[in-house]
Amino acid sequence: MKSTVMASLAVALAGAAANSWAQDTAPAAAGAEEAVTSPWSGSLTLATQYVARGIRQTWGQPAVQGGIHYAHPDGFFGGLWASNVSGKFIEGGNIETDVYAGYSKKIGDITYTGGLFAYLYPGAKMSAFNVRYDYIEAMLGFSYEWLSVKYYTTVSKDYFGFNGTTLGVGDGKRTRGSGYLDITGDFDLGDGYALQLHYGHQRVRHYSNFNWQDAKVALSKNFSGGWNLTGGVTKAWNKHGVYKNYTTGAPDANGNLAVSNPLKTTVFATLTKSF
Repeated sequence: MKSTVMASLAVALAGAAANSWAQDTAPAAAGAEEAVTSPWSGSLTLATQYVARGIRQTWGQPAVQGGIHYAHPDGFFGGLWASNVSGKFIEGGNIETDVYAGYSKKIGDITYTGGLFAYLYPGAKMSAFNVRYDYIEAMLGFSYEWLSVKYYTTVSKDYFGFNGTTLGVGDGKRTRGSGYLDITGDFDLGDGYALQLHYGHQRVRHYSNFNWQDAKVALSKNFSGGWNLTGGVTKAWNKHGVYKNYTTGAPDANGNLAVSNPLKTTVFATLTKSF
């Protein structure tokens, strides 16, 4: 595969897997029906590695993550979330910072949610093209009992810098309008235990060879004092095999390229303290 294509894979994977905390919790946390003493909440997480949308963000290494969330009783919400990422995964990247805001409203038994999510990678860019990884998504979704369905659409001009130049294929089309479908079921098993089943599908506009799907099964346990322990397995797949030998295309100080398959099956665990 051409080095231009391999370098641009960093863009797709880094952005597409971003913001797992905000995506999974913002709509629920924004629900006005929940009785809370303060509109502010936060969390700190230790993870065996950062995996989101089925993609390994920290190259098999642990992650420290944290966020702060504001939920107004009228349904408006916003927040900030951050995690370390690997420079082997996103060129020049060390930190992912996500800023988001939106509105959630319950009508009958269904909660509707919409919002904007900005994903920022300070200092990170594809050096071969001077292209940054930052991007913005708009999200619309609903939840009913145990089921939630959300769709994220890229509203920035490119999807993590994906275009004909950075990919080295196609006719130079931009990738605004790429989208991610998130279907998640959360099941209360009693005694603080919960089961989560997830399916996702990432579509890259104009470049379908780079589409992928992912699935996750996770079991969690809540403890007193705001503690949560979660363990699970996640897997992503792409029928064209374009991610099997992923690299940013940027050599290290010794001139070597780090190569891996970020879509492979991954067992993970997280320990979270909410406050």
